[in-house]
Amino acid sequence: MMLHANKVALALVLCLCASCEIDLDQQFDRFRNPDADLPSGARPTFDAAPGEPASDAAPSDAATTSLSPDAGDGELCPEEMIYIPSAAVCIDRYEASQGNGGAPLSIAGVLPWAGLGWADAGNACQAAGKRLCEEDEWYSACSGPQGTVFPYGDSYEDHTCNGNAHGVYTAVPTGSMSSCEGGYPGLFDMSGNVREWINVCSGTKCSQAGGSYSNQGLNADHFLQCGNYHQIAPEIESAIMGFRCCLTP
Repeated sequence: MMLHANKVALALVLCLCASCEIDLDQQFDRFRNPDADLPSGARPTFDAAPGEPASDAAPSDAATTSLSPDAGDGELCPEEMIYIPSAAVCIDRYEASQGNGGAPLSIAGVLPWAGLGWADAGNACQAAGKRLCEEDEWYSACSGPQGTVFPYGDSYEDHTCNGNAHGVYTAVPTGSMSSCEGGYPGLFDMSGNVREWINVCSGTKCSQAGGSYSNQGLNADHFLQCGNYHQIAPEIESAIMGFRCCLTP
């Protein structure tokens, strides 16, 4: 009788232990995969710091959208300008030409507006709702995303833009030299043709960028490079001096 009772007790213990092993295995599986038995869409999320998405939230459009190099052409800038991402500025595609009423235009196929001093060039840009470019803005546009020496590359080319070596010795219509494009597509005559006043002055002189048809590309000054500037008294006016305008979008 006692032996039978012991066998019954032993059977109960073995049964309970087997049940425990099943439960423990299930709990261990839940620990390894806490969402295994949750219905679809019921996974919990955790509070995030202010301004940050929750750990399982999809990133917002604002967090994933970046501005492409030419995104400003039709969105941030007027049609006659191009957006320069590295400087966050719009710049005229062409050297300024003279429009009716004294406001400058940025259009192809016309002679640039030359013979203005620094103040008159700045006033002309203001008449168009724009301004003279800052040095870093102009340089970023000229040298492009790769930071090239010239708008078209790192090596000087005699006939790519209208410098002295091109042999014309006068200004040509804006955009007429299709090879003189850069440092961004759709931007013309950043080297040669006419110098361009920029909004940089020190002491009694202000700066001009880009060089002109009178500048030799390989002379000591190398004014046809993107990063070299000519300092001159702001009241001086000449046929080799023009400008283009910028705009903060």
